Amino acid sequence: MAIAAVHYKYFQILKEKNLLPHADSILEIGEQNWYGDLDPRVLFEDVEKYSPEHRKASLQENIKNVLSDRQVSQLFEIAKVFYKIYFNSTKIRSIDLHGTKSAERLDLNLPHDLGEQFDAIFNLGTTEHVFNVYQTFKSMHDWLKVGGRIYHCLPMHGEIDHGFYNFNPTLFWDLAYANEYKIIAMAKATMKSLDFVKDRPSLSKNI
Repeated sequence: MAIAAVHYKYFQILKEKNLLPHADSILEIGEQNWYGDLDPRVLFEDVEKYSPEHRKASLQENIKNVLSDRQVSQLFEIAKVFYKIYFNSTKIRSIDLHGTKSAERLDLNLPHDLGEQFDAIFNLGTTEHVFNVYQTFKSMHDWLKVGGRIYHCLPMHGEIDHGFYNFNPTLFWDLAYANEYKIIAMAKATMKSLDFVKDRPSLSKNI
């Protein structure tokens, strides 16, 4: 589970289109790290472009401290700085059996009461590794505030034995319909390309 250059580009495009609202509280399904195919120093520029004036100095200092820290958790901390810049978040919780010390060791195959709901939930390459995929989607639904957002990035095809599942686009169209969600953006990506699509037929044609 990682934020790669293609994820960064996806969120940057949404940010510049004013489609990324602030998310004070964030939950990661799978603790994300910074993948490494994009120089994290781009975050210095992002602070100047996207962060409120009163947070800029502390965020710039945060980036400097994280980049100078060579501990094992460094790449995970870079990802958390990314959230703070792009979503103006102040609280980040993570669920991951193999994450850093700050991640909560919870089995996503089972239901859990986290004691709160979140403004945004990130599922960037996790659900395919959970056998009880139904429970994971239900848990995300239960953990999200009304009006909150869930960001999914999951394998569609080609990643043989990467996890238990690949996910067809129809899952997300029908999941939204069944639960009265609104799809803000849908895209098809590889590690080198990113194509936004406007509807179901255009996505099928693109594929």
